[in-house]
Amino acid sequence: MSEELKEMTLEAAFARLDEITKALEDPKTSLEDSFSLYREGSGLLKMADGKIDMVEKQVQMISEDGSTEDFR
Repeated sequence: MSEELKEMTLEAAFARLDEITKALEDPKTSLEDSFSLYREGSGLLKMADGKIDMVEKQVQMISEDGSTEDFR
């Protein structure tokens, strides 16, 4: 994972994913660009998933009863 992705906030990642989705839906986007955008989006999703998992683990650690039902 690149340093740029590691430093990106979840909000920025979701905003970029929204841009990527719109570009992929545009019929003017070339096949080559679509592959590049898909690859970028996959990386963003993987990074976001990792950050969300980390936050869930932190919340679980501070939860008094250890319940994570509210976070799924």
